[in-house]
Amino acid sequence: MRISPRKLIFSFKELGNVSQVAKRFGVSRMTVYRWVKRSKTGYEIFSTRNLKRKSTRPHLIHTKLLSREREKIVDLKKLTHLGARKLRVLLRLNVSSSTIHRFLKRKNLTIKQKSFRRPLFQNGKAMRPRNTTGLGYLQIDTKHVTPELSGLPFTVYEYAAIDIVSRYKVAVLLPEIDSESASLALEFFLKWFPFKVLYVQTDNGLEYQRSFRTDQDEFYYWLEKEPEHIGELNEWLQKFINQYNTVRPHQALNYITPFEAVKMYQMS
Repeated sequence: MRISPRKLIFSFKELGNVSQVAKRFGVSRMTVYRWVKRSKTGYEIFSTRNLKRKSTRPHLIHTKLLSREREKIVDLKKLTHLGARKLRVLLRLNVSSSTIHRFLKRKNLTIKQKSFRRPLFQNGKAMRPRNTTGLGYLQIDTKHVTPELSGLPFTVYEYAAIDIVSRYKVAVLLPEIDSESASLALEFFLKWFPFKVLYVQTDNGLEYQRSFRTDQDEFYYWLEKEPEHIGELNEWLQKFINQYNTVRPHQALNYITPFEAVKMYQMS
């Protein structure tokens, strides 16, 4: 049973001894000291007028997921393979991302992530969101897509370009990694970006590693059957990239899509 702070202070005024007050009410001396300190308004003056207990209410209340919310989370997770934060935004759920993540983990719908660091000697002064102010500045790189990822009997190569500011992305799969394939990929990028390309950079930066990890975690890992040929895999990839640009909220963009970010920059 919790003892009223007023009783502790009145007893302290009566007895004048912390140990005796603590013994009388069966509390620790530290508890009595704390309330005496809070009630002290001057030398040997103690007041209980504004003496109140601090709220023990938790700062964050973990709300339980309703059954229909759990169903929506599972369905959207299987459809988009997004993480808990983005699922929370898309479904407008009134629960924490941690609650959603724990639920997904219980359902075995999460993938253990690896951490990435920028190489020590990599140039860090190249184009970054903080020093790029407009659309059309692209980062371009390639990813080896092995048979284990693609289901094809041979390795193919994902050529991808990302606009630094809007995170708008265009990608294509090609069977070779050489100068001719790079030229074909660049023609593809120039055709399909919804704005004029001004500058191209390739440095295998940390941002690019993260983008390819997104492709891996949300696309390649979730292929349900083997493609018959690279053309079919490319069709599937284009559907995923469209979803990446127009549906998937991006944390770096304050949970709007790259398509929405492009429109904002074009209107400003």
